[in-house]
Amino acid sequence: MDRLMRRILCAAAAVMLAFPSAASAAPATETRGTGASYTPVPEIIIPDAVPADGASLPSKYTSVGKYISKVKNQGKYNTCSFFSVCAAMEASAVRNKVKIGSAKATTKLDLSESQLAYFFYHKKTDALKGIKGDKATAVPSYINASHWYDVGGNILQNALHLLTWAGPVKESKAKYSKTMGKTLKSSLAYKNDILHVQGFEIKAMNDLTGVKTLIKKYGAVAANYYHSAADEPYFYNYSTGAYFCPYQYDYNHAIAIVGWDDNYSRDNFVIKPSGNGAWIVKNQWGTSWGNNGYQYISYEDIPLLTSAGQTNTAVAFNVAKKNNYTYNYQYDGGTATGEIYAANLGSFTLANTFKAVGGSKEKLKAVGFGVWSEGTKYSIQIYRNSKKGKPFSGKKLLKKAQTGVISNAGFYTVKLKKAIKLKKGYTYTIAVKFSNSQGYPSAMTDITENYGWMKAATKQKAGTSYYYDSDGLEDLAGARYWGALDRVMRRGMTARIKMYTAK
Repeated sequence: MDRLMRRILCAAAAVMLAFPSAASAAPATETRGTGASYTPVPEIIIPDAVPADGASLPSKYTSVGKYISKVKNQGKYNTCSFFSVCAAMEASAVRNKVKIGSAKATTKLDLSESQLAYFFYHKKTDALKGIKGDKATAVPSYINASHWYDVGGNILQNALHLLTWAGPVKESKAKYSKTMGKTLKSSLAYKNDILHVQGFEIKAMNDLTGVKTLIKKYGAVAANYYHSAADEPYFYNYSTGAYFCPYQYDYNHAIAIVGWDDNYSRDNFVIKPSGNGAWIVKNQWGTSWGNNGYQYISYEDIPLLTSAGQTNTAVAFNVAKKNNYTYNYQYDGGTATGEIYAANLGSFTLANTFKAVGGSKEKLKAVGFGVWSEGTKYSIQIYRNSKKGKPFSGKKLLKKAQTGVISNAGFYTVKLKKAIKLKKGYTYTIAVKFSNSQGYPSAMTDITENYGWMKAATKQKAGTSYYYDSDGLEDLAGARYWGALDRVMRRGMTARIKMYTAK
């Protein structure tokens, strides 16, 4: 059985716990719920040849006061993953001076967690109907709950959902205190977004330099750790706001990491880690928690580093102004963390075929795709009017394939060196070849998967999404699992390849 299949079959249960809040001196009485559901994801493949990011980083750094929005309160709902993702998006928009309307984002930016949570579980069809039928269904009974909003979420799956452009929206459009758990208008799914998520970068939490570099680049990262009512007094120092769990528990709470202090004393923790150093964390339990809503978590915190024997990750968001592109051509509207790799073949190609709808002025400006491996080499080629079932049979539109190297795992939008004029009704196949000289490449796909706490589904028609390597071509809509060839390929897969156009 291949390594990804083992992880999926051995998925840990999503743990949803409630615990008392803590002020700087003693626990308060308000009950708050956690909601970071565990989802097994492909291993981040790190070749030896990729140098560490951020050669020179300060021993202490914080984005607070520069890029970080106000501390919020998730209240009684299991919505921590949606809060951590919104916090990371807000920081990224401010850090990178993204325009919202005519003005650059400021620390007053407030994105709606209620909108993100609702449409994660109540997906609407996008404008081009490319993701029709794709969905994420909450399973409250899995955790003995009654409602979808008790199930919680997952940072990476939230990120995949946001790539469809289903938000984010301003808090004023769907106020958390008034709308969380209630039905929202369908128009809030796609017609009120103020930013576009064009990608995200992933780093393993045990890569301190890599995570720090992402914080410097984006202002904050979303991450997970373990927190429970029963264990809190043993792991959390109420007087210093310092938290350290030295035991192997699976994470159950999501937060935003906004800085670090390499010299933060080990003496500040209830149980002393072996060395100094801690992350500066923005939580979402109100300003009465910790140090005005912030806390420290030791670099050595075990659940922050690993869960269910798997390395945990930090996720940073690449957000852009909402009018950067007109159309997002896509088929990957599901939220499963699928993977394709070809360990013994060195390279492979994924391709999606789309039909242009925008008219005579539409231009293909960029291509999006995702990888699980660091140091991945890519090569993009575009074909016009390929025959169905033969994705590479059309006219090549790039005289020379556009190539590059992706440093970190994640999803990326790659701008074409020269825009391509499109013709309405013609088909365009976006083909991306993946390779890695220091190890096998691993690319993101969408799949239908049952995680227990939720069910993710993607629907795909034959003749739209393909996989190719030296052993042949597969239509992913009906592809089989090839264990003998070291392929991870499953029926109903969809390549996570998007086409971005403008008029």
